[in-house]
Amino acid sequence: TNSNRSALKHSSIKSYLSGLVSLHEEIGYSRLLDHMPLVSRICTGIKREQGATNKRIRLPITPGMLKQFKSHLSFKLHNHAMLYAAMCCGVFGLMRVGEFTLNNDKRDEIDRLLTLKQITLYSSNQSIVSIHHHSSFHLVSCFSIQLNVSKTDPWRRGDTITIGNKEAIDAVLYYICRLHPCNDMNDPLFQCLNGS
Repeated sequence: TNSNRSALKHSSIKSYLSGLVSLHEEIGYSRLLDHMPLVSRICTGIKREQGATNKRIRLPITPGMLKQFKSHLSFKLHNHAMLYAAMCCGVFGLMRVGEFTLNNDKRDEIDRLLTLKQITLYSSNQSIVSIHHHSSFHLVSCFSIQLNVSKTDPWRRGDTITIGNKEAIDAVLYYICRLHPCNDMNDPLFQCLNGS
């Protein structure tokens, strides 16, 4: 029926078939679909029937959106300060979400996790301001984040992003001031109060 055919998208069918072909070749057989032109025609028919799929438009978060988001936060709360600092890094550092966050269920990708040692604070004369000397934070004019892994770095050579936006600097410094002084430099840079 129509409802059954629409339950599985054409793109999913192609993906599953690709996996079957790959597995078939690994076992040592010939290409599974080389002698099955009917399968290709069926896929084309399904694609025509389903029509063009509407791709979800992913808009970037703009500084204006960030300002609106900020108005809904309470900076007395650790998690709100952390979230805003992370968002500022993402927006003003032009970073992907996966470059500065990590889901708890993806601990196998731990090299993607940003740590405190990966952020460096600089004064206007480019001297390093210690992350532990909060009294010197007024000297900070920019900061850098060392990425171990990014989508545009498939060989994992690492990349450094420098952020000089005042809103981002203020948000990150405010958040760092809230961190426990005993935090290890290998601790996650952006961490909720419950450890996630």
